[in-house]
Amino acid sequence: MGLITMKSLIYELAALANVPVLDQGGTSLIRYPHCRALVRECERSSVLILGIEGFTVRGNGISPDMDFIADFSELSSIEWEVASRQSCLSAQIFFDQVPSDSPLAFSFELTRQSHPTPDSPSQAPRG
Repeated sequence: MGLITMKSLIYELAALANVPVLDQGGTSLIRYPHCRALVRECERSSVLILGIEGFTVRGNGISPDMDFIADFSELSSIEWEVASRQSCLSAQIFFDQVPSDSPLAFSFELTRQSHPTPDSPSQAPRG
């Protein structure tokens, strides 16, 4: 299975989810209140979330919050649809740990399958 990881994927998914992207310090960020909508769009689009990192935005800079980092990259070695669903579920659980009034913004490392299988739900005939 080939993986395609591209920075533009965050913009594509954010647009589909109607979520603003904050470009700060050379990083594309999603503010916490919008993260669950982005994760839902990842699930709808069969996108694999490889990782998430929380940042505090200060002026024109950002600093990482070491308490809010998630690595799901090991999922890339299993069947695509299972990996995609599991990464989205894991991301939702991750965001359950973030305080509801959090000012953090998050970067997402995303990938999509380079050659979807004909029997994947996104490619299967609808009936």
